[in-house]
Amino acid sequence: MTVIAMTREIGSLGTEVAARVAKRLDLEIVRSEVAANNVARRLGVAESTVGRYLDGSASLLERWQVDRRKLFHYASEEILSLAQRGNI
Repeated sequence: MTVIAMTREIGSLGTEVAARVAKRLDLEIVRSEVAANNVARRLGVAESTVGRYLDGSASLLERWQVDRRKLFHYASEEILSLAQRGNI
């Protein structure tokens, strides 16, 4: 079970690096939006709320809507589920 997780910063060419690594190692790229959508659905909030929560720009109301423990639990389960598919 191969899993490589990457983050991107402005100017890092992270998308291109990820594409080349995936091609070289014959891995599938899974965008974070896929996992975020499933996690948001399970939390019962909008995907944009999860995104803002994770990047630190959520409003006070949005921060109240997101149960931090559930968020990280569901995110862990989502990553494990993807990893079980293999070559991600």
